[in-house]
Amino acid sequence: MHDTFLFDVDGTLVTMELDFVLIRKNVDALLVSCGYPQKLLNETTSTLETINQAVEYMRTNQLDWEGAKRKADKYLEKVEMEAASKAVLIKGAKNVLELLKKKKVKVGIITRNNKRVAVLILEKSGLKPYVDIVLARDDVEKVKPHPDHVLKALEELHSSPANTVVVGDHHFEIEAGNAAGCFTVGVLTGSGTRETLKDADIVLESIDGLKEFIMAQ
Repeated sequence: MHDTFLFDVDGTLVTMELDFVLIRKNVDALLVSCGYPQKLLNETTSTLETINQAVEYMRTNQLDWEGAKRKADKYLEKVEMEAASKAVLIKGAKNVLELLKKKKVKVGIITRNNKRVAVLILEKSGLKPYVDIVLARDDVEKVKPHPDHVLKALEELHSSPANTVVVGDHHFEIEAGNAAGCFTVGVLTGSGTRETLKDADIVLESIDGLKEFIMAQ
């Protein structure tokens, strides 16, 4: 019996209008303007990892890494808050969380979003009453796909990996959940495809399909 479910937010519980290409372009430009060499930018690295790499480079080279990080964080929070204010609940998400609460299952949110953004999304979508904890990027040292993001959630919920399900639309959730020893569920309502989510234990069209899985517990 799984007594804990950990969910991603964007693409899993809600849809948000975020232009990741534009966001990456603007963050790269901001970091370069702060002294990070253009040649060190790598488009295969995520925006958050790029910021971390730039901060480390600037710290090592006695540049204003604190100012650069502050500017990058402020920019990301601004665009994420704008998108959060317009977030749309994915069909079935609220019903699934209501069902989990009714069955007295613990529910956590693990997101690479800013904490204020994650809370705003949950409040606007009406999901906050069904969530026990929210672990955003500013709550953990290493975000998913690192397993620490999942493991910290389990520690706070007093849960074990063997009894936990991690649900997400991106391979980050699947990688983190698998590495932590949890059961993983991929959903096709966000950026993921059956190919990118192939390492999940199961892949569903959307979170709505999770109801049958929960009822079978």
